[in-house]
Order: sequence, then C-alpha cells, then structure tokens
Amino acid sequence: MSDKLGKIKFSIIVPCYNEQENIQFLLESFFFLNKRDDAELIIVDNGSTDGTSEKLSKIMPGCSFARSVAVKENKGYGYGILRGLKEVKGDYIGWTHGDGQFDCEDFLKAIAIINSSKDSEKIFVKGSRNNRPLTDTLFTIGMSVFETIYMRAGLWDINAQPVMFHGSLMKYWKAPPYDFSLDLYAYIIAKKHGFIVKRFDVFLKERKYGFSSWNNGFFARFKLIGNIFKSSRRMKKTL
Repeated sequence: MSDKLGKIKFSIIVPCYNEQENIQFLLESFFFLNKRDDAELIIVDNGSTDGTSEKLSKIMPGCSFARSVAVKENKGYGYGILRGLKEVKGDYIGWTHGDGQFDCEDFLKAIAIINSSKDSEKIFVKGSRNNRPLTDTLFTIGMSVFETIYMRAGLWDINAQPVMFHGSLMKYWKAPPYDFSLDLYAYIIAKKHGFIVKRFDVFLKERKYGFSSWNNGFFARFKLIGNIFKSSRRMKKTL
C-alpha cells in the first residue's frame, strides 16, 4: 500500500494477464507517479497462470505509489478493471492495457486536461490512436461507423487508451461487461449522460516484452469485433 500522505485524487488501473516478462517494465514506466502525492496505481493480476503473481510480489515493495489486487480466475479484461475499481481511493479513475504499447505518461496529459477544465466532473478523457497500420485503421473506422449508427451517438476509436473520468459516471452503470467492450460501455454511458469527451493524440509502440494473450493474428481481431458487436446488443437494452 502507498505510504504517501497526500489525498489521492487520481487512480489508475492496469489489468495484467500473464505478463511475467513485461510486469517489471510496466511498473518502471509508471515511476513518474513517485513524484506525485495525488495519484495511485492499481495493478490487477487478472487470473494469471504464469509467474506474474510471483514477480509482482517481489517488485511491489519498491513501488510506494502502487498497490496490487489478485483475481483468482480470468473472466475477461473488463472484469479485471471492475475488480480494480473496488479498490480505488481517487475521485478520478483511469485505466489502460498492461502490454506497454501505450505510453504510461499519457496519463499526465489526461490529468492535465481534467485539472484545467472548469467542470472537470463532467469530463471524459480518452486517447486517440495515431501511427497505426492501415488494416488497424480500417478496423477502427468500421467499428466506429457501426457503433455510431447503432448506438445513435458519435463514437470514434472505441478501444483507444488511456481512459479517465470522474467516479460519479459509475452511478449510471447497470451491467458493465466483463470483456473488452467495457471501453465502449464507459464511452457510451459518458456520451448518453452529457459528459464532455476530450480526446488527445497517443502513439502506439511495439510490445517490448512478452506476448499478447489475445492479439495473435488477423482473425483474432475479427473475433474481438464480433464479441463487441454482441455486447453492443446487450448494452442497448440497458441504456
């Protein structure tokens, strides 16, 4: 647990599944939080079956800005975030993937946007991905067009990270999904309830360590899109 004395204002959640090779690099990437007394990092060991748990237990004592939460069984990316949400101390909540492809310091940009906003409790901050391969961009365009029409709300680059918003948004959550469509769920709830969406450019990097547990080919992306479309139908019934 963090030994800082300041009041926690920002909580960042990172779900990690089988990231044994990547977890130390990931935590080191968040060391800039050591300079702040208003932010915390929550690493969720999301049912890992490799050596992630053991690696975390060795590294965490040297990370005063971070805490870890263990999920016994992996039930999905969204479930890991939802588990982390139960532990947050901050007024504002954010999350990102644990693969290290998003620059962790992008959270500083998100925090700056919130701190500079007059009505910060009604701001929903989300990255907007750049420098991506053409096929990835085409997937994003297709998903954005479909979800915009289906949900009747302007939606773009649904799975971009990081995400950050005031915790009051969650009072509108009814049945958040356990899978990757949690990003869409939070985004659409924010749009439907009058939150102002603020976007900023983020630039993806190649994964430095380890391997993706889901993004292992062209067809895996089609499967992801199919699952998000199915979740969209379920979401629409609760909105």
